[in-house]
Amino acid sequence: MAFIELNFFSEVLKKEETVNVIFPHGDYTDPNFPPRKTLYLLHGAFGNYNDWIRRTSIERYAQEKGLCVVMPSGYLSGYMDMRHGGSFYKYIVDELPQKMRSFFPLSDKREDNYIAGLSMGGTGSLILGLSRPEQYSVIASLSAGMEYLYGFLDDDIILDERSGEQEYRINVFENARKIAAGEKPPVRLFVSCGTEDGLLPKARATRDYIESLKGDGIVFSYHESEGHHNWVFWDREIKHFIDFLELPNISDVH
Repeated sequence: MAFIELNFFSEVLKKEETVNVIFPHGDYTDPNFPPRKTLYLLHGAFGNYNDWIRRTSIERYAQEKGLCVVMPSGYLSGYMDMRHGGSFYKYIVDELPQKMRSFFPLSDKREDNYIAGLSMGGTGSLILGLSRPEQYSVIASLSAGMEYLYGFLDDDIILDERSGEQEYRINVFENARKIAAGEKPPVRLFVSCGTEDGLLPKARATRDYIESLKGDGIVFSYHESEGHHNWVFWDREIKHFIDFLELPNISDVH
């Protein structure tokens, strides 16, 4: 397994960006080498691209499954196109996958691409993933829900020009409805929150909404267990999510 700190110029953000990448070993010169499955893993508020690698065992979990993990920085953008700041939605869902596939042999098939995050990144993964089911087949949200922490993250700074908070709120709920109803490609959705976490009501509200939807386009897995809004919980739950992906062990793949 290789751990790579990668610097490149983002045309979308108009500046140098850094991502951490966990990449499985293999003979990449072999013409039969399969493009790798990829997890885009988002940090929470006040974090950056180093959080997951410093505070969890994500490298070990990924190694067991031969999974590539891409960890970008979203700053305090909410992973949205900001009114005063960068276009982080476009960066994460459009530019970043293209960049990564130009650097590494990664699969572009939707069934091989996943998005997950914690707290701010957990809501970000829901908004991004549910808006692009043709791009991500599995979505995970840890310690978060479909509604943003308005008042905590400054709406005037984060939200773009498209009519404010209601634009994003309506889109994420409507996108989930369309996926469940079969109007968009199906997804698998994993939501997890600690019982001592202050964001538990948002996770439960998401659970209730998803379970109320008609149709079987969303395969939903919801988990509550003892835990706070901290890395002890997130380390445990990202392992559960990787198990949820049901990937073969590395000894069983090329």
